[in-house]
Amino acid sequence: MEKIKRLDIDIIILMSLPFVLGALILFIPERLWEFAFMLVLAIAAYEIIIFNKRTIYGFSGLNYLTYPSVLLLAYTVLIAAPSIYFCSLKDHPAIYDYFYSVISFYLLFPLGMLLAEKFWKIDMYKLKSVRESDLQKSKLDTFISEALPIILIIGIAIFALYLIRVKTIPLIELISSPGAARKFALLREEAFKLLKISTAERYLILWQRAIIMPFGILASLHLFLTHRKRKYLVYFILFFGLGMVFNSLTLEKSPTAAIFLGIMAFFYLRKKSFNLKFVILSVVLVFVLPIAFIYFQYYLDHPDIVSYIITALSYRVLVVPTEVLYLHFELFPGHEGFLFGQSSQLFSWLHPEGGMNLPNRVAQYWFKNPGTSVYANAIFLSNFWADFGYIGIFLSIFLVGFIIHWFYHKVLVASRYRKNVILMVLSTITMPFFTIQFISANITTLFFSNGLLLLALFVVLVDRFMNKRLYFTGSK
Repeated sequence: MEKIKRLDIDIIILMSLPFVLGALILFIPERLWEFAFMLVLAIAAYEIIIFNKRTIYGFSGLNYLTYPSVLLLAYTVLIAAPSIYFCSLKDHPAIYDYFYSVISFYLLFPLGMLLAEKFWKIDMYKLKSVRESDLQKSKLDTFISEALPIILIIGIAIFALYLIRVKTIPLIELISSPGAARKFALLREEAFKLLKISTAERYLILWQRAIIMPFGILASLHLFLTHRKRKYLVYFILFFGLGMVFNSLTLEKSPTAAIFLGIMAFFYLRKKSFNLKFVILSVVLVFVLPIAFIYFQYYLDHPDIVSYIITALSYRVLVVPTEVLYLHFELFPGHEGFLFGQSSQLFSWLHPEGGMNLPNRVAQYWFKNPGTSVYANAIFLSNFWADFGYIGIFLSIFLVGFIIHWFYHKVLVASRYRKNVILMVLSTITMPFFTIQFISANITTLFFSNGLLLLALFVVLVDRFMNKRLYFTGSK
């Protein structure tokens, strides 16, 4: 069926696991058996641990776009599954520490969430009613409406600040003279990573990409669909246009993909049933601009550009995240020893030599080039392994589970389990954080540099307002 009210994906997975194991034995190379078998067992253990809470923590939570379910899907598809193939290619003892760390996620992540659930319980009955409800108005709509022009002015100011600081804009260069891929690789570096700006300016630019423009886009979209006023449509067009241009300036692919991901997630959550065609269309739209950027940068260097785009995207999405993660296990402690917090600003002050730029150090090892300015960013497991080994891995996974549950609970409580502006915006603006960014950034980067902490503070403030009944109505 094309349209289904709710899929209990976790039941389907548990029932199919014996057949999956049989298929693995019959069809995959023998060198993959060990890793594939352990991953299947780890996923089975996860399903058993969270079975009674699978609506929130399991794959079935994708019906409601719960934070844990989205994060689980991204981790399984983009980190855990590719790691099986990657381990089969390596003959280094580090692959076992690497793979054991990868699959430990399926045991410790749910335990962290279940502990948090003891303190902040999620009402599963109310959550199940969310998907079938309509978009709803609230008194907070007035506050958001009044904030939109202020947010837009802030966004324009940051845009102008960036244009003043940058010397050459890669997007303009690409439009005027497409091709010359090496030139654009250098321009991307100079347009932000190597740009000489203050720390405050750098944070503002990052927040503009990840928080300010997406918030304006999604909030104005919700207000337009619920109130049907022309001014909200105008705001949506302005925010969308400004956001797309700003996020495209450096030719980085993920910021533009993130905007489309948030919008498509909004319409998915707005629907009252699962629609396979819509999901496929969403995936296509998310990759449209990244494909266009690749085409216009590389079509002169690669006559068979279609084949190159497919290969390049597949490698970037399915191989790079797990390969860069693995490099941390090969480099530490075998080559340099554990860092004991030197890569983190929280602990680097304890080291006389100061902090270490871990992503750049790994990139130097990866490319065998001590002078490269490239950053080899990876999922949070990489930093905690490089700093503290298994202790860092186990504690960080557990804490991530704990924090994710707390954050999602706050969103549901602040929205009163209704499809109002809080639930719709916060459930969709965070999709890039728990997918694209989650697999390639440390947790501290997500919260501070990319602005997830700002969203958490916003939710806490709204929760307090809601408890005082300053903004929300009780009516649907």
